[in-house]
Amino acid sequence: MTALKKSGLLRTYYRDRLRGYRLGARAKSILLDGWPERFASYLTGEAETNRLKSETTRRLRLHRLAETYVTMDNAGVGIYPDENPKVFAPQGFNGEAVIYPAFYSSRKVKDMGVDTTQIQNSRFAGVLLSPTGIYATYNKPLETFDYEKLKDHPLIDATTIGLKGSPTNIFKSFTPPQKGAGMMLEGADKATCEKLADILAKKHII
Repeated sequence: MTALKKSGLLRTYYRDRLRGYRLGARAKSILLDGWPERFASYLTGEAETNRLKSETTRRLRLHRLAETYVTMDNAGVGIYPDENPKVFAPQGFNGEAVIYPAFYSSRKVKDMGVDTTQIQNSRFAGVLLSPTGIYATYNKPLETFDYEKLKDHPLIDATTIGLKGSPTNIFKSFTPPQKGAGMMLEGADKATCEKLADILAKKHII
């Protein structure tokens, strides 16, 4: 990240106590010149990903979508529009078969027309298509269920959770005594060995 920022490819953006990164003009030019069929739909015109985001909710939505892209890519799933079959398009499905797992973001799904733009769930990340199935993909924050959140649940016995429900309880704790300063013996003769043996014997180590 540091190298990208130093070279002017990335810019840091702060607002509402959130830090984000934006592609610089040079970075966009490199991507569009090298792979126009892959990045043009993201970095040109009125595409949502080409507009500056300031509202916290919109920035977080794009962040969740970016997390989903990275997860899919790491799993070997196709994510690029120039590689995936043209399943979701304004003109409709053109008959290309899905022969390997391919991910289509919610943006791509909504390209099909007005009916799909009615999907309002901001946690809907897209659709994963594979030869064996179709999977709606969501990305939502990890929620922690602690004692305070579960104690009043009608189906949970409060005595089985938290401190009362723990199989281990700490009845007593103490600070172990500090060890004394170390001692160093110098020498390799018999007298030094006898002195060391005497010290260890007095400490009941030998």
